[in-house]
Amino acid sequence: MAVGSSKTVHIISLGCAKNRVDSEVQLGLLRRAGYVHVADPTDAEVVVVNTCGFIEAARAESLDTVLEAADLKVTGRCKTLVVSGCMVQRYGSELSQELSEADKLIGTSNIQDLPRLLASDQRLMLEEGRSFLYDHTYERSPSLGSHTAYVKVSEGCDRTCAFCAVPGIRGRQRSRAPEDLVVEVRRLVANGVREVSLVAQDLTAYGRDLTPPRRLWQLLRELRKVPGITWIRLLYAYPTRVDDHLIRLLAEGLPLVPYLDVPVQHVDDGVLRLMRRGYDGALVRGLFDRLREAVPGVFLRTTLLVGHPGEDDTAFGRLERFVAEARPDHLGVFAYSPEESTPAYSLHAPPATVARRRRQRILEQQQAISAGRLRGMQGRELSVMVDGLSPETDLLAAGRHAGQAPEVDGLVHLADLDRVDPGRVVRAVVEQTSQYDLLARVVPGS
Repeated sequence: MAVGSSKTVHIISLGCAKNRVDSEVQLGLLRRAGYVHVADPTDAEVVVVNTCGFIEAARAESLDTVLEAADLKVTGRCKTLVVSGCMVQRYGSELSQELSEADKLIGTSNIQDLPRLLASDQRLMLEEGRSFLYDHTYERSPSLGSHTAYVKVSEGCDRTCAFCAVPGIRGRQRSRAPEDLVVEVRRLVANGVREVSLVAQDLTAYGRDLTPPRRLWQLLRELRKVPGITWIRLLYAYPTRVDDHLIRLLAEGLPLVPYLDVPVQHVDDGVLRLMRRGYDGALVRGLFDRLREAVPGVFLRTTLLVGHPGEDDTAFGRLERFVAEARPDHLGVFAYSPEESTPAYSLHAPPATVARRRRQRILEQQQAISAGRLRGMQGRELSVMVDGLSPETDLLAAGRHAGQAPEVDGLVHLADLDRVDPGRVVRAVVEQTSQYDLLARVVPGS
């Protein structure tokens, strides 16, 4: 398509933060090709659904979203419906035959080719083996806001966790050069970004595939020198690779915020062996203790997987006790989904109803922990980064303190803010709490 055309486009991004980055790259490519982004999908002539194919529930959501988007051909201006992302990378051939609602399909391997696909008669564009990894030469179209952004430091994963289909979808790990990442972060900051969240399937494996090998802590030492960066946040750290270098950096303070997302999945030794995680429950407990001892005020997020093969009532009981003792600040819980081509697929797992019930029990347990933790913050003065107006009411602003990652960890609703400037950091005193959010009053003059 020639530059200067005025076709309108809207992208619906599903799944994880890494997928959101892919969507932003796709939109940047389309804008460079002359497309105009519209916020309302009913106004878009091209609608792109960037899918997730990680587990069955995600695929169901993706298919439902595709079918809803297909209705825009009747209720909106849509002429071309594109399905992209992990679900296409994993099931592209089948979807091409069965998903007649999609006009075009493109896998994660061919993100950079989306404008070319739209300009051609080709319907499916998919190369097996590995996913596309952008660099700083690709313009992204920010979708989180002007002040915060995810930065993908690597693509793919070299681990062989028994339950996980990601290596088969995204391929082996490939890290971006540290110089390339510094250039991107500098550009983001120059465009108004104040918070950068680093993401990867295994963030702590960053750089081990480079020549010469690099380490995450070395990258962080470079990124924190970028003038104007306020917060750097780390998502998806593998438990065995949270080393002393990284812990010392977290303890040194801003711009690296005292926050770490460490998906531990389980603490029962037998389940962890069947999961092929490469550690035991003692390592998980010791890691939480080390982080809390070494990093003042650290906020810990983790992810658990219940219902995996090998998880009996005793193993699940150990998981419940861990949550009660470790009291994570934030917690995500997934019910096991048997995935074709994964090592766990042939193993016997508890019934899905049991997995769902166990998931609900952990979530209820965490809700009480979270509410208690927030009550303990009442009266405290916090540094809060302003995001914009509160989703609850235009009378309040909304932001996040250092222990709240974008999209997943709740908000601080702000009273008495003189102006709503996204990215601005203010001091505020917590006055009320709820299960996940805080209400705070801005300190005058802050």
